[in-house]
Amino acid sequence: NLSATRDSKAMKPALIALNDGSEQAQFLAQRILELRDEGVELNEIAVLYRAHYHAVELQLELSRRGIPYQITSGIRFFEQAHIKDVASFIRFVVNPHDEVAFKRMARLLPGIGGKSAENLWKGWEIEFAASPLPVAAVADRGPRSTTPATETSADRIRGYSIGERLLKLNVSMRSKKMWEQLAQTLDEIAPKGKPNPPSEMIVSVVEAIYDDYAKANFTNYELRREDL
Repeated sequence: NLSATRDSKAMKPALIALNDGSEQAQFLAQRILELRDEGVELNEIAVLYRAHYHAVELQLELSRRGIPYQITSGIRFFEQAHIKDVASFIRFVVNPHDEVAFKRMARLLPGIGGKSAENLWKGWEIEFAASPLPVAAVADRGPRSTTPATETSADRIRGYSIGERLLKLNVSMRSKKMWEQLAQTLDEIAPKGKPNPPSEMIVSVVEAIYDDYAKANFTNYELRREDL
């Protein structure tokens, strides 16, 4: 039989029956907030789990509620490579000025390294700056709008194809096929420059591009795909 090496000064453990990982994460986050309100410092609260992937739902819930936390083993969920990779597609269609997202997305394609991604970004900046304000964006202001005709990132892409603009950039023959696939995928997740719901964008990116990349680059591909 197991026995404690010293007497406990705290309450006895409680067994809480919950339906799934999402409900468990909500319960833990709520309990953490209750303890904080009772005067317990957040750095005095710990959550133990058997495997790192068991904490995914909790990390999402803590982030959603704005509760700071620290992982003492492994990498935080949103800092993992596959999460950042797929997020770069979403970040770019939402904000085409996002240089970091553009370059990360581009480097996932064969034949594109750091230097090539830099050159492509410079080409995108030129293409983006030269694009006239779409008619749809002007119409959105209304005929009597007094808002100055200044362009935002959303104005720049709303009403026409992001992929069409990307296809104007020069890429190597080795990268051409996947670059065309990238352009098509971005048009799929943001038709006429209007992003789809995040969950739909993630599915499209994984199925069209990232699934093959993950298989070729990660030994724990299946776990990473489950995260996504």
